[in-house]
Amino acid sequence: MKSKIIHPDGHQQAVKPKNKKKFTKSEAKSYISDDLEVVKLDGSILMVIDSKGFEKGLKKNVMASRLTGNNIVGDVLLCNKGEF
Repeated sequence: MKSKIIHPDGHQQAVKPKNKKKFTKSEAKSYISDDLEVVKLDGSILMVIDSKGFEKGLKKNVMASRLTGNNIVGDVLLCNKGEF
């Protein structure tokens, strides 16, 4: 799977780690926010979300919510387990 940012409006943006191996926390924060939380999906895929997104009033991310089965808000980073 190719890493990507999924925006609440459904737009997807392909992203790659700057070092071509793993996203740093700093990189993830630049895409999502300073308040990161990692959600494990099927064992090999991770979703990095804003842990305070509801408090911040971020818009629902329908696509990310469908992938997790939970309500997810804001931008999310979807990547392989070995990339974060």
